Amino acid sequence: MIGRDLYLMKPSLTRPPRSSHTFETILDTIGGTPLIRLPEGFDPKVRCEVLLKVEAMNASGCVKSRISLRMVEAAEESGQLQPGGTIVESTSGNTGVGLCMAAAVKGYRAVIIMPDKMSREKVDMLKAFGAEVILTTTGVPPEHPDHYLNVAKRVAESIPGAWHADQFENPENPNAHYLTTGPEIVQACDGRLDAFVGGCGTGGTVHGTARALKEHDPNIKIIGVDPPGSVYAHYWETGELPETGPYAVEGVGDDMIPGTWKREVIDAYEVVQDVESFAMTRRLASECGLFVGGSSGMALVAALRHAYTMNEDERMVVLLPDSGNRYLSKIYSNDWMKDGGFLPQVPATQATVADLARDRPRATLRTTDDLATAYKHIADRDVDPVPIVAGDPDDPKAKLLGIIDNEKLARHLAAGLDLEALQADSCLAPAPPVIDPAAHWGALQEALQEHPCALIQDTKGYVGYTRRDLLRSLARLSHHSDD
Repeated sequence: MIGRDLYLMKPSLTRPPRSSHTFETILDTIGGTPLIRLPEGFDPKVRCEVLLKVEAMNASGCVKSRISLRMVEAAEESGQLQPGGTIVESTSGNTGVGLCMAAAVKGYRAVIIMPDKMSREKVDMLKAFGAEVILTTTGVPPEHPDHYLNVAKRVAESIPGAWHADQFENPENPNAHYLTTGPEIVQACDGRLDAFVGGCGTGGTVHGTARALKEHDPNIKIIGVDPPGSVYAHYWETGELPETGPYAVEGVGDDMIPGTWKREVIDAYEVVQDVESFAMTRRLASECGLFVGGSSGMALVAALRHAYTMNEDERMVVLLPDSGNRYLSKIYSNDWMKDGGFLPQVPATQATVADLARDRPRATLRTTDDLATAYKHIADRDVDPVPIVAGDPDDPKAKLLGIIDNEKLARHLAAGLDLEALQADSCLAPAPPVIDPAAHWGALQEALQEHPCALIQDTKGYVGYTRRDLLRSLARLSHHSDD
């Protein structure tokens, strides 16, 4: 009995789930996302309480699942969307994911139009839900026929029975947040709230949430957030549309003023640079365990600025829109961050091959490995070139025999040969130059002037580097004389 009593006294190692209900479909789980307190001391200058509304824990991993379901159900009720119909939408990705999730559950076809600057993960997610994805040119003005909104309208008109969700003008976009997001925040805060911060893409999230919060307490301050190059902040301040420019953060900002954004519900605006947004995004993951996207980092940068003016007995809620799994190839990639200039540049006069070389995937094969393995490394993992050594491929000092001959491998594939039956040494090309990672970066450039690729030999073995890699990574160098 003593052992059993001790067992019963042990604390549980697990926490109960947020909901123990059984649901009919994933759509029934939308909403009810938690508020998580920003750790004390995260920014020593902040005295107020900062709560984070983590929409990455929503169905589809983002805030847009709320508006997607609301818009679809309203279209069904009005008869605009009939059984077996097609959902068409222009999106930066997240609304598209929400709509595709609804389409998969309800049996609709989905056609999604996106600017081509969006992350590969977003495109892959849309396709995983069964959507057809059409990419359009980023940066064209709203009146251009190739602007993604105009493409969506043409596509919807060309498909019989299609419904264009049109999140930028659809009143059910802000209405979804008026009915769910705002009341959830009021309830979770026991009615006590002093400020709300959120980025604006269509503007529907901030507009709808602000309406609900202001109805509860007109004194709650609403702070919008914008990237540079977007029109919202300037238009809010002056009533005039500025010239637009490029920015890298996704899902926020715009080159026009949509019907779902209301200037009068916002009390202040903050403009946050991409480099600040991405640094904060990575910090949320590494210090708080919050794996979120770039617009979340942007919102928190703006929120902390405003929080400096608040007292310790006041409370702020910051909406974090989506999950970081949509940005693994971007914000969470050191390569992409370096190539975009979002991490510190290296002075060109001091840079080495190691500074310039990308954090490339690597693989080394022995002569007896089959060509199917080599092909997977090249095609699936982007290893190029693939070195072949004598002996143990895990030995960094193994003798280099050559590299996989990509052209010959392509001929084998075109001929339909069984790559598993062929050894790596049957597709052997001479080794390219081997560069010391401690050498000045110019040595790598010189080698690639004479050869299409090179190998860098470090303490782990060999890693491949191509002319394309050089072109992408030269942006990491700073040529300023004061560096």
